[in-house]
Amino acid sequence: MVKLSALVLAAGNGTRMRPLTYTTPKPLLPIAGKPILVHALNKLKSNGITNIFVLINKDMDKSLFRSELSKYGFNPKFIIQGDGYGTGAAVLSAKEYIKQNFLVLAGDSVFDGNAIQSLIHSDVNSLLALEVKDVSRFGSIYEENGRVKKIVEKPRTRTSGYANISMYYFDLNIFDKLKKIKLSRRNEYEITDVLSGMFVTKYTGFWMDIAYPWHLLTANRKLLSTMPSDDYEAEITNSKIKGKLMAEKGVVIENSIIEGDVYLGKNVKIGPHSYIRGSTSIGQDSQIGDSTTVKNSIVMKNVKAKHLSYIGDSVVGNNVNFGAGTQLANYRFDAKNVVTYLKSGWVNTGTHKLGSIIGDNTKFGVLSSVMPGKLVGNDCWIGSGVVLGKNLSSNKHIFVRQDYTIIDKELDESTKEQNQKNTATKNKATK
Repeated sequence: MVKLSALVLAAGNGTRMRPLTYTTPKPLLPIAGKPILVHALNKLKSNGITNIFVLINKDMDKSLFRSELSKYGFNPKFIIQGDGYGTGAAVLSAKEYIKQNFLVLAGDSVFDGNAIQSLIHSDVNSLLALEVKDVSRFGSIYEENGRVKKIVEKPRTRTSGYANISMYYFDLNIFDKLKKIKLSRRNEYEITDVLSGMFVTKYTGFWMDIAYPWHLLTANRKLLSTMPSDDYEAEITNSKIKGKLMAEKGVVIENSIIEGDVYLGKNVKIGPHSYIRGSTSIGQDSQIGDSTTVKNSIVMKNVKAKHLSYIGDSVVGNNVNFGAGTQLANYRFDAKNVVTYLKSGWVNTGTHKLGSIIGDNTKFGVLSSVMPGKLVGNDCWIGSGVVLGKNLSSNKHIFVRQDYTIIDKELDESTKEQNQKNTATKNKATK
């Protein structure tokens, strides 16, 4: 096998993934118990590629990346992207570091290992093409004799076609080509400007770009379905395991039901009387307690939901606390797709089941609830009895104001007596 390097692009700010990316870089968000980036690095490793470079931007914490990746046995070399924007500028940033043919892939996408194999077995200077139903979300590839004729970015016509999924196999000549490209209308250096004439390798496996928070749930479901059920060391008492359980050391499950493909991180406590179902990942040190249900969700580290709560089709950040009876609603009365509001405007999520996206360190009071598709920022307080029907930005506290009517006991007794007299008079008149 030809010796190759790999350049993993992880410099994006992930603005469409907020509030999650206010505190965690997008490539480090967890899916199926591991950061998105780790899944990509595992695919490279399993295909014999260990000389790996990770590109981040100057505002990212390199030590955080290094710390997280080292937990999974990875120690890649880091490259800081320069001032230019766009994939062309990103790849060019690696010119002084990479000295052999190399693969390029995005650190915020999820794919099968066959994607790497397809590229490795392609001719050098190739790109991976995936047939999609709606190519308007991608760069649409037009080919001629197996090579790229042109690529049209996000065409207006919503038709099926082959999409550029930003996975490439280059030789070192690519850097000279990248030096010559001009700024695009988007004020970016577009790598598509140098792809004309390259080989098109068609790929038929699984691939998805994690663009929005709810995409994490789709990827979580896919990855959990393909992961093997480990010989776990969980302490299980009076519980039923009906699906596939993947549990780390220190997990305790008491008087509960696990149903579906479920991942439980280190020292997770489940029960008593909890119901974990669907495709669900729960991060280390979290506690899901008495009569709480978690369904088709990603719950990150150190989350507490100990009493009578419902967490459905949601993504919950680190260190979130749910007061007793907290409900994350996930279904519209009209059964239509859930829509959510982002900075760019309203977005149809494409699913009729979606709960909440909750940022880190947020606290919920007892009997509070959040309506479907709402975003709650980090470091928020949701007071007791609040029904949150709109997004809440970070560092906000929201409480319900109540008007009380207090009746004096003696007055209350006299009112009862008068009501009884009125009833007797009414009955006599009726006779």
